[in-house]
Amino acid sequence: VIAIDLLVKHIAVKLEQRGLNRLYTNLHEMPLTGQVRALHTCFRRCDASRDQFIFYVDRMIRLLVEEALNMLPFQTKRVTTPTGEVYQGFSFSNRIAAISVSPGGEAMEHGVREVIREVRIGKVAVVASADGNRMIEFHRYPPGVARRKLLILLPVLDTGATLNTVLTDLARIGCMQSNMIVLSLIASPEAIAAVCGNGWTNVRLVV
Repeated sequence: VIAIDLLVKHIAVKLEQRGLNRLYTNLHEMPLTGQVRALHTCFRRCDASRDQFIFYVDRMIRLLVEEALNMLPFQTKRVTTPTGEVYQGFSFSNRIAAISVSPGGEAMEHGVREVIREVRIGKVAVVASADGNRMIEFHRYPPGVARRKLLILLPVLDTGATLNTVLTDLARIGCMQSNMIVLSLIASPEAIAAVCGNGWTNVRLVV
């Protein structure tokens, strides 16, 4: 219920974020195209069924993943077509992995696999301790995670505390900030400021 309520308020939050991308160069916003507005209209309807809500949110997730892939480095690659001609194209120059942050990240895994079929997906669970601080409860990262380009899946950024905990843990095992791209459907201005302005200036945040 909380996540749905945040989704409903997403457009209003987007308007406030428009000023934040001038403050943080590592903040990348999805363009508010006609298609994006149409998708928001579909899943924001009060009479949208559960299946409709999931379908249109999944479409938004796929668009978010596509936006993130545009930020990854490419290298030239030559292939031979069925007609015997040589085509000069591109391929990703680095191995890609995704990190699903629980709770919530699992909802984005299907959309990632729809776009990147052979992607390795790791998992990390973050819980709140008795004093309110975040701590890693469990993690299972893909092999060679420090050498991969990482898509960090966290659909809702409320305070940024959970993401800060995950980024700190990934940095601890040798992952470079420049290799991390965070994907979030919704991010509050407070969370954006906490992440983009809290020592993670080379981590890209796509919302």
